[in-house]
Amino acid sequence: MERFPPTEVTLPWLTTDGPMVTKRLICTTEEGRAVVRHYFNTAAWKPALVAAGFLPEPEPGERVQESREDGMRALRHFYTSVLLDAGENIKALSGYLGHADPGFTLQVYTHLMPSARAGPGRPSTTCIRGLAGRLTAQRRPKRHDEGPHQSQSGWWGPNPSAALPPITRTGISSETQSVNVAGSWRQSVMTELVEHGKLYIGGKLTDPLGTDVIEVVSPHTEEVIGRVPHASEADVDRAVAAAREAFDHGPWPRMSVAERIEVVTRIKDAVAVRHEEIARSVSAQNGSPYSWSVLAQALGAMMVWDAAITVARDFPYERQRAGVLGPILVRREPVGVVAAVVPWNVPQFTAAAKLGPALLAGCTVVLKPSPEAPLDSYILADIATEAGLPEGVLSILPADREVSEYLVGHPGVDKVSFTGSVAAGKRVMEVASRNLTRVTLELGGKSAAVILPDADLESAVAGIVPAAWLNNGQACVAQTRVLAPRGRYEEIAEALAAAAGALVVGDPLDPATQVGPLVARRQRQRSLDYIGIGQEEGAKVLAGGGRPAGLERGWYVEPTLFGGVDNAMRIAREEIFGPVVCLLPYGDESEALRIANDSDYGLSGSVWTGDVEHGIDFARQVRTGTFNVNTFSLDMLGPFGGYKNSGLGREFGPEGFGEYLEHKMVHLPAGYEGPGGA
Repeated sequence: MERFPPTEVTLPWLTTDGPMVTKRLICTTEEGRAVVRHYFNTAAWKPALVAAGFLPEPEPGERVQESREDGMRALRHFYTSVLLDAGENIKALSGYLGHADPGFTLQVYTHLMPSARAGPGRPSTTCIRGLAGRLTAQRRPKRHDEGPHQSQSGWWGPNPSAALPPITRTGISSETQSVNVAGSWRQSVMTELVEHGKLYIGGKLTDPLGTDVIEVVSPHTEEVIGRVPHASEADVDRAVAAAREAFDHGPWPRMSVAERIEVVTRIKDAVAVRHEEIARSVSAQNGSPYSWSVLAQALGAMMVWDAAITVARDFPYERQRAGVLGPILVRREPVGVVAAVVPWNVPQFTAAAKLGPALLAGCTVVLKPSPEAPLDSYILADIATEAGLPEGVLSILPADREVSEYLVGHPGVDKVSFTGSVAAGKRVMEVASRNLTRVTLELGGKSAAVILPDADLESAVAGIVPAAWLNNGQACVAQTRVLAPRGRYEEIAEALAAAAGALVVGDPLDPATQVGPLVARRQRQRSLDYIGIGQEEGAKVLAGGGRPAGLERGWYVEPTLFGGVDNAMRIAREEIFGPVVCLLPYGDESEALRIANDSDYGLSGSVWTGDVEHGIDFARQVRTGTFNVNTFSLDMLGPFGGYKNSGLGREFGPEGFGEYLEHKMVHLPAGYEGPGGA
């Protein structure tokens, strides 16, 4: 690749306190220069840059932000949300694509925000390689059954600048007066029918053995936007047989870890490259706000793949230690054929959470997507093929609960990893137990966000609101019970109600949307039913409480906040899985702790306080698998899972990786000290 002298552009780094330091865009290749040209000429961001005083005035007729403040706010949202928060979660974006640098390097030198883990005032350097380049190389739309994509004009296409989709669109704040950049592409995604006629079995697109078809319905338009084959039990038999053959006799489990990492890294890179395509597909199917889908559904999935690679590279697969009767060797070996059942709310994120460690451990996998959101799985199938997974290692079978149950109970399956409801998880466990099949279950939650009396209200509300109405309320870790001290109850209720009422509800593929529609008509009705139950129980609607005005079509429910909730009420005890949040008063801290723990669930939670050490002590007493102090996060290098009805086992980190490995003990002769010993 031909190199050029660096081309640099310097801009202030913006935080809530205003400019602090600078960031530099450095390009050393023509591809990199194309990225920068595109970055600064994107229709969505050039007005913001102009308004902030960073670019010349636009051409006559071009719309701009209404004020300098709007421009500053838009830029701040992009920088802090995409570059800082996403990067610091796992040092993401710094190590992701370093080996695949297309000649574009974004260097950020900044003091961290107070919420970032390094703490206020401490300098941090994040080097993001290929952010706009490798992440967003555009591919032409195509039917998946055309076979693996082949670029017609090289990596960037005939015009590198034109080939790059405007990724900076994802950072638009709903508070800005932005230009309409979404119209044409949003309309095409929502109205074009996506059809796939084959199933992905053993790495190949194959005619299904059944005739049933899954129709994917847009939660925004209520129209059919996709059709895929519905896998049958006979298709499950074929997929399990292919996985069994690949595990028992194929090369994948016999490759070195480094060789498997090489293949999985190509999967991770391709997810990065196609992240906008993935985000649009997921949002069109399940209603996730597009801006959130970019970060969580797509780039979040990339982070999960990357974290699994990190764990696999350093994992202790074999260790010798002293036993009671002599030296022993403890080995970790792949568990075998894995059935991975993923939900519709975060399909790519949960698929990565299962596929990443399973594949890297040497297992083979049958992935079962939800019938509500199967379209993005075909993108993943395309990626897996191009990455070079050997034959039989991966199959993807969209199907309903009956076929899922058949897969879970299949005698050829060695392990089941399931994410879904508590009721479905119990059924999975029951069916799998017939064959003593190992299970990992990541189930529901009813997590409490506890605001202590000394908490800064503005910071607490700013952190709780996106965590409470996360993904339209369709998230197992959503903070759906907010606990407020009685002495500050009214001001907290007022602040939360105002914040809920200000959330932008609308088309999930509009970048300004913060709350989209629920995935299906039944989910909308479920939320509306619970709103009625809450009112009957005596709770007071402080915000929302019905269908949004002006959205007669689509499965929308207003972001709803109940006040005066008692923890014995159904709305406080049962997982609603919609945009319905409960505000519960408490007296002293011991009562807050009791309420937080008084739940059948134990998945997540948070505490908001002016004393971090006290918050950590509070966290130690809450019976949940994940907890947060003055923040809301989910780190992919730590163990994620639940207490009580929230599941069994863990995902992420070495603990989650170990779920896909068996233990083997080898007794060694007395006096043996291993290679290189005396």
